[in-house]
Amino acid sequence: MSWADTLTRLPSEGFYVLKRALSFEGGEWPKATLVQLGFTRTGDPILFIAQVRAQLQENDLYFSDRGVGVTAEQLALLEPVQVFAEPIPAGVHSTGVH
Repeated sequence: MSWADTLTRLPSEGFYVLKRALSFEGGEWPKATLVQLGFTRTGDPILFIAQVRAQLQENDLYFSDRGVGVTAEQLALLEPVQVFAEPIPAGVHSTGVH
């Protein structure tokens, strides 16, 4: 067996909904909660919950800079979602920020 055969494929960073409620130390997020998946520098998964801003007329969501660490097994609770991204017009250079 080679070193590469010992690696585990991780889901892509991005947006997901929970297929079932997620319980963690300090709370629980209900089924169908919108979350953003990221990873620590050491490859540990971390979820950030989508939140509505206090000013409802803004009609936007934000994700906290503090997430909840989850286990690799809990990643099975994630269902990927598509988020529309406006195409970059021709001639406009992207800053690389998403």
